[in-house]
Amino acid sequence: MEPSAKAPPEIREDLLDPDAVKVVRRLRRAGHQAYLVGGCVRDLLLGIRPKDFDVATSAHPNQVKDTFRNSRLIGRRFRLAHVFFRGGKIIEVSTFRANPLDELQDLPRDLLIRHDNVFGSAEEDARRRDFTINGLFYDVDEGRVIDYVGGKEDLRARLVRTIGNPDVRMREDPVRILRAIRFAAKCAFDLEPNTQAAMKAHVHEIPRCAPPRVLEEVLKLIRSGASRRSFELLREVGALRILLPPVAAYLERRGAEEAERHLRALEALDAHVRVGEIPSDAVLLATLLAPLPREPAGPCRRARAECTSPVGARNGEEARTSPDILPGSMGTSTPSTTTATAGPSSASAEVQLPIEGMTCASCVNRIERFLNRTPGVEAATVNLATETATIRYLPDLAGRSELVGAIEAAGYDVRPERAA
Repeated sequence: MEPSAKAPPEIREDLLDPDAVKVVRRLRRAGHQAYLVGGCVRDLLLGIRPKDFDVATSAHPNQVKDTFRNSRLIGRRFRLAHVFFRGGKIIEVSTFRANPLDELQDLPRDLLIRHDNVFGSAEEDARRRDFTINGLFYDVDEGRVIDYVGGKEDLRARLVRTIGNPDVRMREDPVRILRAIRFAAKCAFDLEPNTQAAMKAHVHEIPRCAPPRVLEEVLKLIRSGASRRSFELLREVGALRILLPPVAAYLERRGAEEAERHLRALEALDAHVRVGEIPSDAVLLATLLAPLPREPAGPCRRARAECTSPVGARNGEEARTSPDILPGSMGTSTPSTTTATAGPSSASAEVQLPIEGMTCASCVNRIERFLNRTPGVEAATVNLATETATIRYLPDLAGRSELVGAIEAAGYDVRPERAA
């Protein structure tokens, strides 16, 4: 009986990076286990060309460095080896690690991982990773995918699912919330229900992570080519309120039409990214912040100190900094004492005008100055929180057109649909 032919490889060798394959085989010749791992295996199984190829090995970092003269060790949280090739290509090599919390009988209340240098086996390394679709290894010699965590099944089901308890996984590293959003958006996958629930429950812990890591993950979301879907998921799980509170508040206040306008801008950005035109980080962040009202040409080109001073500070007056000024009351100012009368006149009228474009205390001060200098205006106060001006005026000397004109002269617009 003749032996059966060897099964074809699960991933064609011509799709593999030749330098990554060289790294794997050289480590094996040195007596170590070594596999392609993570995102490159996931993407190849999905028919996507990987951006990077990573290698996982049983060799410790110093052993990797001794094996490759063209390498150096990096990292503080955990040590990695970068193997350098011509043209600036880098193959990242990590040592199999175990989850340090797995060795504990009782989990601590604070699960945030700060040290991650516990070496382990290939299976332990797979199980300590974040999501099942990222826990796959590929044996380049055998031509088979090694799956300890059910990642292949979730690839077929198009699901992003944590490995292990999703609540524990999100508390260990809240940046995983942003990573889950990126993978779901990039691969057009759904979030597994328990994973999504854990993301919503622990989204408030994202600020505990190192700011550079959070920023880099946000930039990855925008430059992924799926920033529109990423932004929708950020809002859905509540992460936008944590990362960009002003943007979240503005979109909630302005409604679905304004949100859709911003999503269309992100969609246009995605079209550029998909053809290889990746803008600078400054442009990416500007697109993300696009919903915020642009500062008018006049008031906010002043010194930054004036823009950040509490509302109520006037030229020649000291800014109020008493403890009774709470965040909820920062948007309300008192009328200027130079033009307001001691009390309302029997012939005066009052109107509220909604104003667009205010962003800071300086904006409020400027609008009030223009209004209070308008003939016929007895007193004008502007509320930054509600974006309205309350004006007491004499109808015989001033009308709506004069009031709107004063606001426009200050560099702002009145929303006619909400005008009183």
